[in-house]
Amino acid sequence: MQLTYEQRCAFRDHVVAEYPNEAVAILHGGQLIPLENVSDTPREAFKVDPHVYLRYSEGLEAVLHSHTHELEKFMNQDIDLRTPSARDMQGQRDTNVPWGIVSTEGEDISEPVWLGVAPAPLRGRHFVHGIWDCYSIVRDYYLMERDITLPDYPRNINWWGSDGQGIDENFYMDKYAEAGFEVVTDHSTVKKDDVVLMQIRAEVTNHAAVYLGDNKILHHCFGMLSCEDNYNRWGKYVTLIVRYKGTK
Repeated sequence: MQLTYEQRCAFRDHVVAEYPNEAVAILHGGQLIPLENVSDTPREAFKVDPHVYLRYSEGLEAVLHSHTHELEKFMNQDIDLRTPSARDMQGQRDTNVPWGIVSTEGEDISEPVWLGVAPAPLRGRHFVHGIWDCYSIVRDYYLMERDITLPDYPRNINWWGSDGQGIDENFYMDKYAEAGFEVVTDHSTVKKDDVVLMQIRAEVTNHAAVYLGDNKILHHCFGMLSCEDNYNRWGKYVTLIVRYKGTK
């Protein structure tokens, strides 16, 4: 999805005017409509008055908002400031329209990243947690290569505890069975389309890859481009191999 030049300019002006608060707008009838952020914590989140939302809910085309509060928090980390929160991801699912997120320093805006749009090509993606990350590459591979839709779980960045704040959840170990996967007990029998789960500099399993066959995996590491890689290179990190069997 892409904004027109006029839509982008209108959104940029709204974002800059609202800074340092998060700004929110919608696309409705091809027009960008700025809305008021009525959140009690507008520097950290946005909220639209329910009555205003109902006015535009029919024919709603997209929701856009800005991220500003992450700038100081993540300034020295390799984290894309447009990274969606679990709340952003759930909001997109609830509205069932694309959500665009930009970052801003108060003078201009980045290009938006989008939740709820068609998958990007599997190789060469930039890393944006919650949009293009290691679970996204698994989920999009299964959709594009096997026509299987895996659940899309809202999740906050650093759920595995790498920010020193403790573990938020054991995402992969808690979800693989629910998503339709079963454990492969003998790792030597790994085959094409199996999902390889790994634990990398964390207290829980926090990375996933798709086994492509011929000792190759497809994965997307934090801060890197998605790519094919040598399976043996990552063998020491493997905690579990799971195989899709379908959901009941």
